[in-house]
Amino acid sequence: MNNQLAAVLQARLSEICSAAARQIFEDKNQFPAYSAISFETLCGQLKNSFDAVIASIDANSNRVMVNYLDKVVTERLRSGVSATEIMRVYDVCHKTMLKEVIASNPEYKLLNDSARQKLNYLNKILRVRLVAKNSEISEEEQSLENPSSSPPEAGL
Repeated sequence: MNNQLAAVLQARLSEICSAAARQIFEDKNQFPAYSAISFETLCGQLKNSFDAVIASIDANSNRVMVNYLDKVVTERLRSGVSATEIMRVYDVCHKTMLKEVIASNPEYKLLNDSARQKLNYLNKILRVRLVAKNSEISEEEQSLENPSSSPPEAGL
């Protein structure tokens, strides 16, 4: 079932990326960090995200997705993109995948139910990783701003 879902996603990848990018570009007020980049650049970034989703599904391992998310989410948070905005982008991507893959293939009822469950599960992983990374980076930034709050060196 996972290989079939990965194949369907891969076959529809360019449509999924374009549809998600269009939604983000149509509502730039919701996505200010993405307003300065081109449509093509955004599609490329989304393609990388979708590739991680597909690889995770194909390998039947969430580790691929988690490793990718840790890297990308950390980069985006450090560059000043808010966790809320990152989540909005991934919500658009998630809904677009569901719409493009599941709604476009109503004849695959069993695949659709399994696909919906798998994609919803991956979206939950994303939310958990995003919250964890955001907290980690916030604590890191706080400790850099308040070095006096760190314990004194022993033996001085």
